[in-house]
Amino acid sequence: ELPYERAVLKPIAGAGTARTTVVDSLERLRELSDRYREEHLAQRTFALEEYVGGSGTEEWIADGFVYDGTLRFLAVGRYGLPCLTMVDEQQVLWMRHFDQKTEAWAYDRAEPVVRGALSALGLRDGLFHMELFHDPETGVLTFSECAARGGGALIDEQVMAKFGVNFGEAALFCAIGRPPKDDITYRPELVGTSYLPGRSGVVFDCPSPAELRALPGVEFARIEFPVGQRFSADVDSTNHRMGQVLVSASDDEELQARFSAVRAWFDERLVVAPYGVSGRELRAWHREVLRPDADFADQMWQ
Repeated sequence: ELPYERAVLKPIAGAGTARTTVVDSLERLRELSDRYREEHLAQRTFALEEYVGGSGTEEWIADGFVYDGTLRFLAVGRYGLPCLTMVDEQQVLWMRHFDQKTEAWAYDRAEPVVRGALSALGLRDGLFHMELFHDPETGVLTFSECAARGGGALIDEQVMAKFGVNFGEAALFCAIGRPPKDDITYRPELVGTSYLPGRSGVVFDCPSPAELRALPGVEFARIEFPVGQRFSADVDSTNHRMGQVLVSASDDEELQARFSAVRAWFDERLVVAPYGVSGRELRAWHREVLRPDADFADQMWQ
């Protein structure tokens, strides 16, 4: 029997929410298992866990490090939407960490759960990135998963910008048996990360990190998708992006406004050739979009 009324089937690592699927019957579980086996996926081991969700459910993150079995630093934050919801609804991923003073309630709520989970998992030394589900109505936090490493995206940069803590240095110190530095610098601004989405087609050009950093509130930018490759606009995992930006703001409303402004600015300056079209259509795109100032007509020599 299926152990839960609704369950989530997901690879244990390395997929970024790709192939993370809600199942509500053994038939659906068998169907997915057979399909994944036939596709010879790189991810071969899957976990089946109870579905935690519902209207208003938030997905939180907890990033920090442990030394000699003691929690030395903790940064608590949240995703804009739960990762599975983000993929299902084709939304852009964003995240931010809570302020340790103005949002101390989030730390009071999360720290006991984080400590209990780390103790149960037996982490003694090193970084961790944990994800939890939060029910705003009841205040209940449910453990989701934990990695004994730093988080992806711009977690390192976001923690450094908000708290002044260097995760790379902390990981090295833990590895060589030295207590990592855990001095926190309080910064009142909110700091968050937003992905930069693209458009379907072959990427010809996009704004540079330096150009992005010149926008209001943008403190760091990274372009990751290579020019010349085909980009798909369909969001299939939490790794789906052309790049990322680290943005600061005075409050959550301003942070969201800056996220939206940066994404719109980036999209306006993308140069993407259509994919899967005829040569005639590509030539028309070249003349009309890429080089409207040049004459590429097929003329005879005179």
